[in-house]
Amino acid sequence: MKNMFVKAPIDRIAGREKEMVFRNYEEAVIEELASLLKDLKDVCKCEKCRQDIVTYTLNRMLAKYVVTDLGNVYTKLNQLKAQSRADIIVKMMEAAKIVKETRGISRFMLIETKDPYLEKILDKIQEERNLDFSQYRGSILGRRVMARVRMTKQDSFEQYLAYLRLHPEEMDYLMDAMTINVTEFFRDAFIFDVIEKEVIPEIFREKQRLNSGTIRIWSCGCADGSEVISMLILIAEYLNEAINKLQFSIIGTDIDLENLTRAKEAVYEEGRFENMEPHLRGKYFQDMGNKRYRLKKEYSKYIHYKFHDIVNDKPFTHLDLIICRNLFIYLNVALQERILATFHKALARGGFLILGLTRHINPRMTGGFSAFDADNRIYRKP
Repeated sequence: MKNMFVKAPIDRIAGREKEMVFRNYEEAVIEELASLLKDLKDVCKCEKCRQDIVTYTLNRMLAKYVVTDLGNVYTKLNQLKAQSRADIIVKMMEAAKIVKETRGISRFMLIETKDPYLEKILDKIQEERNLDFSQYRGSILGRRVMARVRMTKQDSFEQYLAYLRLHPEEMDYLMDAMTINVTEFFRDAFIFDVIEKEVIPEIFREKQRLNSGTIRIWSCGCADGSEVISMLILIAEYLNEAINKLQFSIIGTDIDLENLTRAKEAVYEEGRFENMEPHLRGKYFQDMGNKRYRLKKEYSKYIHYKFHDIVNDKPFTHLDLIICRNLFIYLNVALQERILATFHKALARGGFLILGLTRHINPRMTGGFSAFDADNRIYRKP
């Protein structure tokens, strides 16, 4: 696998991919701020305070890093990383003071998450699409909706709500903004290296010990299937021809029907394979011409895509591995606890949970998980 941080030229990115670049940028900024926060002394770093401090800093100091066109996405991020740490830390200490004075209920968060028109927009989503975002983190939802406010040239949530009522087709674009996931094959190569070299062999050692021939994997928040296919390739490469002797399946779930349609089609543009070794593309994909490739049928039979709302729907069971790298950043702490408990019940004994780089499990929320590789947020059910 190639370096995951290699990016396609900006002028080759269009449509939905542009929104993914913006999201990648925002999440990279959040990660950068969170990493700096770890070094501050005499600052509470509990989950709630950490989120508030990072959000405050993001809102107050990053105006000069706001990306208004794709041409400067990576330049802006590099500028942020090269920025004087002292400048950022001053803002973080200011944030920490405010959070402490308000006993963890920061005024900026209340303003951001309790906007009555934002709540009405979320109510409209629930009414029309039967999706309840009430327990998701308001700060991130607000930024997702604000992206559409800007794109439609509105000035506020109030104006955007009126626009949404006058233009019913806008709901589809809003849902894209709310549910879009980062989609690359083998995103974060170092995590997939651990999965390939340590997690998968351990799963099969356990299966051999139990004399079991069934492997079940769940990709929760699967987007267009890139993550699912990445896992499929790793398993198939490990097993070679022996894959046909197993009862092997990967379940990919999402709440975005458009995502699921694309995932089921399993057709990807050539640019999506920049991070995949050429021989793997040739082995697992059929060349359809026009620089488009489809997953071969002999491999697609192992994949099952389903609509599934992790908040309200019953989980799958008897799983050997759950990978949920795109979802946790959106959830409040209470919902994180609830979903971690759900994952714990869904996993078989010895099963693995992979959360990726966006979220540590708070020690009080482990629910019986042990850290298999804490740096890469890989956990195991004893």
